[in-house]
Amino acid sequence: MGALGSLLSVGLGACKKDRAALETEEKGRLRKISENLEEAYAKAPLPPLTEPVSLAERVEKWDDFRSCTVRTYVARKRDADRRVREGAARRTRHASIGDETIEECAVQLAVAKKEREICDRLAVDYAGPNGEQPLAAARCFDTRARVFGLPEECPLVWLPHGVFGRNLECLAIALRDGSLCPYAESPGRCRAILNNDATACTGPEGAPDCTLAVDYWQGLIPAGFGKPMLEPTALASAPLDASFDLRFSKGDHASVRVQAPKVSTVLTWPAGKLKPTETSEAEKFWGFDPALDAAQITWNAGDPALKLAFIPGGAPSGTRKIEPPSRTAAATVVAVWSDSPGQFLRCQPSGESTGEVRYDAGTARPGAIVTGTVVARRLLCSDGSELDVQGKFRLFIAAVN
Repeated sequence: MGALGSLLSVGLGACKKDRAALETEEKGRLRKISENLEEAYAKAPLPPLTEPVSLAERVEKWDDFRSCTVRTYVARKRDADRRVREGAARRTRHASIGDETIEECAVQLAVAKKEREICDRLAVDYAGPNGEQPLAAARCFDTRARVFGLPEECPLVWLPHGVFGRNLECLAIALRDGSLCPYAESPGRCRAILNNDATACTGPEGAPDCTLAVDYWQGLIPAGFGKPMLEPTALASAPLDASFDLRFSKGDHASVRVQAPKVSTVLTWPAGKLKPTETSEAEKFWGFDPALDAAQITWNAGDPALKLAFIPGGAPSGTRKIEPPSRTAAATVVAVWSDSPGQFLRCQPSGESTGEVRYDAGTARPGAIVTGTVVARRLLCSDGSELDVQGKFRLFIAAVN
């Protein structure tokens, strides 16, 4: 391993630099290490190395960044070559095995040495064209948050349904709080990781990767629980909910009442400090991307899917006028029917639409309840029909951005 490691001409060096230093003299160093890995090992004979499933086992082998990159690159290159021989595709979101290796070793360093700066370095070296935080940095912060109980480091990411917020599974595990798990995308996986028990993976609340996730996090998540944010008794008389009545003004289609799924009733409250960056993958479905500082009730499963978005602008309560969907709209609401074969119907505000959102978020802090109502009239639909929407909501703030 020492001989292999000596082929890397660029090391990591000390990590404790401020953001300005990372942006100037050291920007690109991780990418350079990735390039050196590819140059040294892409076509070289490789020793028989494999990679443990659990992150804890990988961290146990930690000695330094350079040795980690060699071990990890060799193990992953051998696995990729095996997949090619077997005719199986190598699934990865990375441009190269070298970049994949850099992310993995950065995550291990963040755990083994309790090192936050390496996550910042990933964010700088692999930033998107408009300064977007890369997924590699998001995974690094997510890992630190879960392992060390740092909910404030659960990264802000594009979540399912086109929402920008903090992942509830990350928050639940970072807070050691099982009361948030029922509102996660996979409640079973959330509980399984938190309790280190794959039993919760079975049934409809599990997930295809649940057992693998338990194996991956095993030995890293401390036992014990903190004070629950969501006391069941507090919700007994007034549960979290968001329901909407949708009525076509000329009877073009049947009226319907829709209720938000549980996952859409807990949210990250916007503090008004974020600026729009990249669009989400859900933009095509909804026809727009709300501002990152918009509060949202949204889901894109079922028929119809619905998105209500409004911009608090730092105010814990207020009224926002319904406007055509855009990143600057004070409030907007969009309904989409897409489950019928060959049929797609989207209804959204136009210049002729009227209405408002009223909301009250109390203290607008984690643990607070948000209540409100929405009235939107004459939404224009893609088939020429018009839709009226009336609804009310009672939501829970799990985090603030």
